Amino acid sequence: IVEDQLTAARLGQRPVVAMVATNASFAGERFQAVLSRITQPLLIIADEAHNLGSSSYRSALPQNATYRLALSATPERWFDDEGTDALIDYFGPVVFELGLGQAIKMGALCRYRYLPRLVELSDEESVLYAELTTQIAKRLSAGDSVSTEDPDSPIGYLLRKRAGVLGHTEGKLGHLRADVAARRDAWYQLVYCAEGSRPTEAGEPSGPNQVAEVMNMIGNDLKLTAHSYVADTPRTERLLLLRRFGTGDDLRVLVAMRCLDEGVDIPDARVAYLLASSSNPRQFIQRRGRILRRAAGKDRAEILD
Repeated sequence: IVEDQLTAARLGQRPVVAMVATNASFAGERFQAVLSRITQPLLIIADEAHNLGSSSYRSALPQNATYRLALSATPERWFDDEGTDALIDYFGPVVFELGLGQAIKMGALCRYRYLPRLVELSDEESVLYAELTTQIAKRLSAGDSVSTEDPDSPIGYLLRKRAGVLGHTEGKLGHLRADVAARRDAWYQLVYCAEGSRPTEAGEPSGPNQVAEVMNMIGNDLKLTAHSYVADTPRTERLLLLRRFGTGDDLRVLVAMRCLDEGVDIPDARVAYLLASSSNPRQFIQRRGRILRRAAGKDRAEILD
C-alpha cells in the first residue's frame, strides 16, 4: 500500500504520503528500503528524538531527508557525547526551547509542589553500598571505563547494583505508607518503583521486588484500589488501565517502574511518588512531564521524592 501511495505521489496524483513508525520499525530493513527509494522531498519528524542518538538507531537516519525536525524535552544524551553530536549533526542545533517555568507561566503546564523525603540506609545497606563503592573504585583505578554502549560491562554491573541499593532502600516503604495514607481519599496517583529486586551480598538470593511490596502495601494494607503498570502488562490491558485511571472513580493508584516515563499521556495524574530515579536527569524531566499536564479540575500537582 505504501508503494502504491508513493507511486501516486510521483505521478502527481497524491500531494502527501505520511508514514508513522516506531523506532524499531523505522530502523528495520523493510522500512529503510522504502525510505531509500523516495526521490520526492522527504520530511523526517522524530518524536522523543534523543532515543535516535543511540548507535543502533542513528545509522538508520536517512541521508536523503530534505527536511528534518527533532522533538525532545531532553535532547542531550546522558554520558553520550557521541550520540548527542550525531543528533546535532543530523538535525542541526536547537532552534526553539521552552523552559518548564515558561510553560507553567503560559498555562501549558500546571504548578506543582516538590516534597523531598530524606531516607537513611540501614546498617546492612550502608555496608553493602560501601563494599560496592570499593569494588567500583578498584575497577576505575585499573583503567576500566564506564561505557554507555556496553551495559553488561563489569563496572556497569557494579554501578547498577549500587544504584539498586539506594533505589530499594527498605526505609522508603515506611515513608510511602505514611504519604499514601495521608492522601487515601485522593485519586490519580502514580508510584514509580525501583527496577528489579533488592540487591544482596554476593552469593545470596535477590531480595524482594519493590513493585510487589508496594502493591501489597497499597492494596492489602491500605485497602486502596491499585494496579501495576509494568513491562509485562499486555498492551490491551494497559489501555484499559489508563481508561480506568482517568475516570476518577475506579482506580486510585498506578504502580510502575519505567513504563510511565515517556510516551504515555495521563493528564489526570495529580500525585507522583518517586521511590527510585536514575542519575540521568532525563528520567526526572520525563516523569514531571507525566504529572504536570493540564486537565479539567486540576490546578496543581504534587511530587514526593
